[in-house]
Amino acid sequence: NNFLGRNFSSLNDVTQHPVTGDLWFTDTEYGYWQYFRPEPTIRQQVYRFEPLTGVVQAVADYFYAPNGIELSPDWKHIYVTDTGVHTFPGKDNLTNPASIYRFDITPDGKRLENRQLFAYSDDGFPDGIHTDTRGNVYSACGDGVQVWNPSGVLIGKFVVNGGVNNFAFAPNGMYIFNADKLFKVTIKAQGRTVARDFGLADQSGGNGNGGEDHGRHHSGHWGPPS
Repeated sequence: NNFLGRNFSSLNDVTQHPVTGDLWFTDTEYGYWQYFRPEPTIRQQVYRFEPLTGVVQAVADYFYAPNGIELSPDWKHIYVTDTGVHTFPGKDNLTNPASIYRFDITPDGKRLENRQLFAYSDDGFPDGIHTDTRGNVYSACGDGVQVWNPSGVLIGKFVVNGGVNNFAFAPNGMYIFNADKLFKVTIKAQGRTVARDFGLADQSGGNGNGGEDHGRHHSGHWGPPS
């Protein structure tokens, strides 16, 4: 629940690397602005957590509000949504980000580099984010689920009145939800491999700053199968 002794502000979203088991997650200040978390004591950042060792690393910062996070299907990139346009309290600040950023994952699978602006939502802001097996990027926005190709070109929308908070791929379709309703959409696209159980570190020695490697459930090669 902390990084270097400072409590996380309001953990928001998480994605798991399907080979290493590492968890990549975002921490925002939304809990403070919605009155269920104390005043923040740390920057809004992206982190990587190794469940097998207990190691936590800050891997990206300089966000207004890092929110959704997702891997590309080839596991070479991380996408992060920034919902900074949505401010508390009061009116949205349209000069703040409503953006998706793409990072390259370093060859060792532990850090992020080469931050790029991937896409900008033309309605509301991008919240939850997922990718399909072809590398297309989907994000929950103010008018529904928007879809971009791997080059960041908007190629379609699933329009939903009231917008969308998040969604999930399922066999033969997608579940979409907002504040009031849950929808099932039948589509041919398939979501990428999501997650599996890799076990946990020996908690007797874990302090979030390191620990012994108690064995991994995979080979030393962290990349996608050739």
